[in-house]
This record gives sequence, structure tokens and C-alpha cells, in this order.
Amino acid sequence: MLSKNKPIRLKGAALRKLHEKVYELDYGECVLCQKSVMTGTPSHHVNHGIDKEDVKENMVMLCTWCHREAHFGKNPQGIKFMCKAYLRERDGENKWNKE
Repeated sequence: MLSKNKPIRLKGAALRKLHEKVYELDYGECVLCQKSVMTGTPSHHVNHGIDKEDVKENMVMLCTWCHREAHFGKNPQGIKFMCKAYLRERDGENKWNKE
């Protein structure tokens, strides 16, 4: 029987450090609208559910408005598609941003 890899889930200082790294990688701006994002703002996980992992390759900075649209807007799949395209450009293709 194949064993499943446990998803990477961080807490506390390790998670804060990851959010800071993503903030740095995205120049402190929303990757969709380029508005400045406040320091300390948590990053957005592009893939959720079974694919949700706390790794920089699955996280982007979004402003409050774009983050809300990504979760509750009329076109969350479109936003996910744009975030994945950005991640392919930023990090190269990987298992989180194929499509």
C-alpha cells in the first residue's frame, strides 16, 4: 500500500517567516492589482483543500479586496488561474500551478 505524504502545515514563527518570504518575493504588492499590501498581511494559498500546503510555491500576496474576491467573488476560478500564471512566472512550473 502506498503511503500518502502529509501536507506541509506550519504554525507560529515558521508560518510568519513564510508569509514574510512571500511578501518579499511579491514586492509587498498584490499580484493581481499591484496595490501595496501592509507588512504582516498573511499570504493567500492558491490551492485549498487536499492541495493546501504552507509552501511559497502555493502562496501569493493579495490585497484585502482581491483576497475577498478570490474566496467570495463571482469568478474565483479566474482569480485562481491568474495567480497560477503568476506563480509559474515567479517560481517556474510545479505541482501547485499547473493548468
